[in-house]
Amino acid sequence: FTNSIVRENRIYDINIDTCNNYITNITGSGGRAIEFYNYTATIQNKLLGGLFLCNISNSIVNNVTIQGSDILNNSLLQLMWVFNTAFSNINSSNNYWGIDLDSSNTNNTFTNITVNSNLFYGIIITSSNNTLTNITANSNGQYGIAISGNSKNNNITNSILQENRVSDIFIDNSAAVNCNNYITN
Repeated sequence: FTNSIVRENRIYDINIDTCNNYITNITGSGGRAIEFYNYTATIQNKLLGGLFLCNISNSIVNNVTIQGSDILNNSLLQLMWVFNTAFSNINSSNNYWGIDLDSSNTNNTFTNITVNSNLFYGIIITSSNNTLTNITANSNGQYGIAISGNSKNNNITNSILQENRVSDIFIDNSAAVNCNNYITN
């Protein structure tokens, strides 16, 4: 999938559910690039229409803003099988989801993350052993942060979660029983 324009779609311009892709030179909503990485990388100082990381480790993502359509909430930062990666100074606001920590993301750190006014979740976590510090998740359509599935040993500290439509924090039953997820300020 290369040299294409995919934009102004209602939910996502692109949705990824496998890592065996070659996606390059894609323009999404707002004329912003959509990037896909399935290899170790340093990703810095970018304004993107979407960012997808799949099957990577030991990477750095710093000073990145995810902004989909100017008129639709239709993008996200999606992580699948991401390990030992540092995320800092990320803003994924006014999108469909802010950040999706999909299955099997472990040992990642998230610092100074802003996920405001997304259509559904600020951050949804269905993975384990991640540290989230200084998260701002306000005015999202469902939850500020949702912890779901068999998520274990996630730590959320020094964060501001407020005015989310359903709940600031949601932990479903499967993530609540003997899973050691910690939320402190």
